Amino acid sequence: LCMISERGYDLQDMHVWHRDKSWVLEKNEITRFPHGVLEIKLEMGGGNLTPPKWVTDLQNSGMLYECHKYSKYVHGCAALMPDEVRAVPYWIDDISLRQSILESDGGRVLADPEEGVGPGATAV
Repeated sequence: LCMISERGYDLQDMHVWHRDKSWVLEKNEITRFPHGVLEIKLEMGGGNLTPPKWVTDLQNSGMLYECHKYSKYVHGCAALMPDEVRAVPYWIDDISLRQSILESDGGRVLADPEEGVGPGATAV
């Protein structure tokens, strides 16, 4: 999953809303999210609050990592616009994401390893 910044381009009076695919991406314009994203929505009507067996099996498989309220948009903003965000999402300091954020020059939003906490809203 790649997230690409589309900011700062000539929109030609709002007739062109996307970046030209021939332009070379700078390293701070793309972040490569190292995981797949799976969202399952269930209609649990009629008083039945038990999810289907396949959902329970998947949840218990050990192949999923739940990330409550994860947002690709929020993640992309934090990783690609570190100088403009006021706060960062709680998952940003997950060790599995660190390298991809550093590679896109978004390291400013990561926790200081010596302090063990992220910068928070006042420092970013």
